[in-house]
Amino acid sequence: MFFYLSKILDFILLPVLWIGVVLLVAALTKQRRRKQRWLVAGLVLLVVLTNPFLVRVALNQWERPYRTAAAIRQPYDYAIVLGGFSYWDGRYGRLIFGEASDRLMQALDLYRSGKVRKLVLSGGPGSLFNTEEREAAYLRAYLLRSGIPERDILMESNSRNTHENAVFVARLLEGRGGSSLLVTSALHMRRAEACFAKVGLSVSTWPTDRLAPPEARRFEPPYLFLPSSTALDHWERLAREIVGYGAYALAGYV
Repeated sequence: MFFYLSKILDFILLPVLWIGVVLLVAALTKQRRRKQRWLVAGLVLLVVLTNPFLVRVALNQWERPYRTAAAIRQPYDYAIVLGGFSYWDGRYGRLIFGEASDRLMQALDLYRSGKVRKLVLSGGPGSLFNTEEREAAYLRAYLLRSGIPERDILMESNSRNTHENAVFVARLLEGRGGSSLLVTSALHMRRAEACFAKVGLSVSTWPTDRLAPPEARRFEPPYLFLPSSTALDHWERLAREIVGYGAYALAGYV
């Protein structure tokens, strides 16, 4: 049930939907003063939610900061890579990578530079309808084709959300011992780290693919004042993550 509710929330938390609803109410309201108030509210929402500077300020409060490889003094035994960034396109017979595939790229870099010894892939069916697709299995096959030895790849392919990532990875690593580095998006790291702590698996963190742009851009005039459709997308992701964390807290997952 929790899995299905999360998919419904993805739709409800669309900022474009909020703006559209407010403007629709303005259009349908007969009373002139109320119509003006709704219209102003819609325009304010539009300005705020398309401003890249404002969403950057909010993202900086939530996203986990990057770390440098030099900060890793001793190699970790495992890099736990959370899925949700790829899918198998059966029509063309290829694995398609999304924006968050920086998770895998960062983990591979750490592995090849000797900072981690093994890769743990976590990801099962992320779709409501295609329950046979197992992301971790496709990623494992991809890594094997890329020359990563089979002995250095572990996986669980049943998890459908972050809570299950933590539960199934904890089971996979139970009794093995060793240190673990959790690799996921900076926006997602706060919730993921809390989920792993909840199941008793101690991890260090390696945030990836931050949404907030580089510091050097923060006071550029176009960045401060010009509206951006990307800002809408970032507000949506941030809202979804914050609500997701709250829902996990209510469910006892964090």
